[in-house]
Amino acid sequence: MAYQHIKNHGYNVVEAYRGKSINASNSIFSNRLLSLLDYISCYRKCKSIASSLIDEYRAELIVSDEDFASIAVARMRGVKKECAYSRRA
Repeated sequence: MAYQHIKNHGYNVVEAYRGKSINASNSIFSNRLLSLLDYISCYRKCKSIASSLIDEYRAELIVSDEDFASIAVARMRGVKKECAYSRRA
């Protein structure tokens, strides 16, 4: 949703990856350790993709839609950053 909003306002955007869906029933993980390891693996992959994109496009600003890996990479490299997220009631 943030991707389309930003694009509609004339900015160049890259939709490089989508977050992995979380397998939980009523917000309860069936296997917490496997869920944590899966999250760490996904985070590392997203961090690698974000790093490559920052290098490729020489980004001066990162606007992230609920992706904390790209925010971490931007911070380490001194790139301005913003995080967009949806509010859920």
